[in-house]
Amino acid sequence: MSMFNTILIPVDFSVHSSFAVKLGADLARRFQASVTLLHVLDPLPFALPVEYTPAQLEQAQVEAERSLAALRLRAQTAGAERVQSEVLRGDPVSEIVRFAGRGFDLLVMGTHGRRGLRHLVLGSVTERVLRIAPCPVLTARAPEEMRKAEDARPVASGEALA
Repeated sequence: MSMFNTILIPVDFSVHSSFAVKLGADLARRFQASVTLLHVLDPLPFALPVEYTPAQLEQAQVEAERSLAALRLRAQTAGAERVQSEVLRGDPVSEIVRFAGRGFDLLVMGTHGRRGLRHLVLGSVTERVLRIAPCPVLTARAPEEMRKAEDARPVASGEALA
């Protein structure tokens, strides 16, 4: 029996979560594990008292599913044979931990490595998941060259800043 049979990779579509997908897929290949990519739509973004409209949530759902399809292909290219994806709505920390409780052996999560005021204001989903996850959590920060490439990329209209 393998150490890891089921790997959950929560993604926010940042360069760090893309790196986590690559790392998680490599582990899946080595352990012949299945991978589930998970994105959580937060209906209360940035803790503001303004919710998305139903149409905005539907559009965000469509965009998330499209982005997850691309990440599924990336995971398969990196060696994961069994890859599925899921989009949930709610508080990211609560939903990731709840979903992980379905029997996953490992979570692989990207971390932005924020410090100071940005960390205080935005918090860290990865840090909070790490504290209460029902299984081991491997955190991954993208290499500097990947981070620089993302910093140089223009932000698309309507794209959330992660």
